Amino acid sequence: MRSLDRLTLAAAVLVVASIGACGGGERRPEEARPEGSTVDVGGVAYTVSLARQINPNIPPASDWYQGPDPKGDALLFAVFLQACNSGSEPRAAASRFRLVGPFDARLAPKRLDEDNVFAYEPRELDPAQCIPRKGSAAERGAPGAMLLFEMPRDIYGNRPLRLEISGPEGGERASVEVDV
Repeated sequence: MRSLDRLTLAAAVLVVASIGACGGGERRPEEARPEGSTVDVGGVAYTVSLARQINPNIPPASDWYQGPDPKGDALLFAVFLQACNSGSEPRAAASRFRLVGPFDARLAPKRLDEDNVFAYEPRELDPAQCIPRKGSAAERGAPGAMLLFEMPRDIYGNRPLRLEISGPEGGERASVEVDV
């Protein structure tokens, strides 16, 4: 091997080694799974079946949400999901969700009226039990239990968005990319 080739090879090895060393102590965030995928958090399997902007003045969204219109230049964005206990013991379903947008914008779901039958309500799930309950209006009349977010339009216009699901103990977490 010629000395110039050896010098070039040595320089390339040094560049690759230095790139690999950058951020060696940092933990890379978990990749978001695509919408429709199932993620496991604390023994409960979560599947996002649909994510979309909704207009509460026209069906079917007028059935899903009867609250006030969003403020200012915001819009309403619904994420429908199913949560099922995939274990053999009772498990608590997640109660903490965040919609994460560009520039690390984090939105919490709106509180929905207690009588909204489509709203996601966390609870303890027996083995093979799901949210929404089998035979419920949310299971029959919607693509799952609903999380509703009031979102500034500039976040909606910038993609990707992901739903972050945190386990009841706060330790486990998974993300699902939502299609808008």
